[in-house]
Amino acid sequence: MAIKLQSSVLLAGILLSSASALALDNYKEFKRDTWDFQVGTNYFSSEANYDSGGKNQSLASGAKYTLLDITFESRYIPRRDLSIFAMGNVGNSTSDNTVAKRSNSTFNELVAGVDFIAYSELFQLVPEFGVVIPLEKVDLHSDSSLNSEGVVQVWGRLIAQKDFGSFRGYGWAGVQYRGDGRSFLLPWGIGGQFRIPRVRLGAELFGSQSISDDKDKGTSSELTRTAYLNQVDAGSLKFYSINPSVIDTSVYATFLLSSKWSLQANGGTTVAGSNSAAGFHIGGFIRY
Repeated sequence: MAIKLQSSVLLAGILLSSASALALDNYKEFKRDTWDFQVGTNYFSSEANYDSGGKNQSLASGAKYTLLDITFESRYIPRRDLSIFAMGNVGNSTSDNTVAKRSNSTFNELVAGVDFIAYSELFQLVPEFGVVIPLEKVDLHSDSSLNSEGVVQVWGRLIAQKDFGSFRGYGWAGVQYRGDGRSFLLPWGIGGQFRIPRVRLGAELFGSQSISDDKDKGTSSELTRTAYLNQVDAGSLKFYSINPSVIDTSVYATFLLSSKWSLQANGGTTVAGSNSAAGFHIGGFIRY
């Protein structure tokens, strides 16, 4: 059977805060023999952190951290209940502590995964599994800002979704392993989408919670990591922090340009967390 290249009408959001802005659809559609290609971007800006007690604390006076991610994604659906996907990410980070400005621009991560329909009667249950392969690691001797977590990550999550016609609702929860002794995470989220002619409007509340302790928690290495982040990331806890947790938001509009092309604009802001960066993000994608 010939493969038809066409855009699927899908939600897109930031799946895992620890995986930069790698975009995956959180409401899953399965249209057999479709193959999607997508280029997306996400800009994150932060001038504050959530400390270990959840308090929002500004970085040093005038300090700022920004991250611009550009993602390349493809998803192929060989069956009506199965898809495979792959992504690559280019990260461009900049930190400014008013004394020095540091930057880093690299092709930093590869992602591969699979999802499938396990149940489809009153609603759908869709398990998803994926792995993040870092192309660079944290180097304590480097003076460049961090643009990724820099460790192998493996996740599994279960998505529950329901199509009510003009409205779609969904939610998910899972477990995310992170290498190098980092804390395990519990990613979660809820969302909804309204469908009107040629436009899809949606919103999500999502986040991740540390469910184990980082190997460096309470050791001298924790102080070393703090000093390193103060130097290269202006003190931002976007990456490489001890036991991070965060709650984030996203709203978006997806425009169906034709039967094959779609365009999305999205944005959001963090609302709570601990040992993580506080800030806002804006982005979008074009999909064929």
